Amino acid sequence: VSTQSTGETEDLGYKMRIVSIKQLNYHSELSRLTSMDTETPSDSAMRHSPSCASEDNQVSMRRMMEWQDELFRKWTECHEELIKNLVKHHDSMYKMIHSELRNSNGKRPLPDEEDVDVDTYHDQELVKWLRGHGFLEDDMKKVLREKFFLDDLLKMVTYDDLRDLDLKAGPRVRLWKCIEQSRQKMSNGVS
Repeated sequence: VSTQSTGETEDLGYKMRIVSIKQLNYHSELSRLTSMDTETPSDSAMRHSPSCASEDNQVSMRRMMEWQDELFRKWTECHEELIKNLVKHHDSMYKMIHSELRNSNGKRPLPDEEDVDVDTYHDQELVKWLRGHGFLEDDMKKVLREKFFLDDLLKMVTYDDLRDLDLKAGPRVRLWKCIEQSRQKMSNGVS
């Protein structure tokens, strides 16, 4: 969810371009004024003395300094606004991605909620194993939705993997206990 509209982004970009153009104009004018200065040290001393200094030059320089200060202030405000908007945008993107990766229980999102047909599932041995251990059809569907094979479940699945299945705690613990018992039987050579 973006906290900034496209219009606001364009407006900020426009302001930044205006500030950049004003900076270029300022630097051009400053270069023009300083390039006319080919005075000797004595000329410089005379120009800086209060009695000989041109009032027009002083006014021009004061205006230029005020303009420079105003330009810098506006540029700083635009820059700060841009940074704030980028931080807000970054935060909102982080929150959006985080919420997409996790559901309300702190688990990864469930796969598509396709209705798994238990009777036509590709590994009927897994279905038979789950039924044989007394799991309800709704809990079986949550396991089957992950497209496990019985061999995957008995040899590779961890308890953390089971947390991602959206099973209630009771069926999840019972499933883990059944997996551990089956693994124990397999390690003892019993099938």
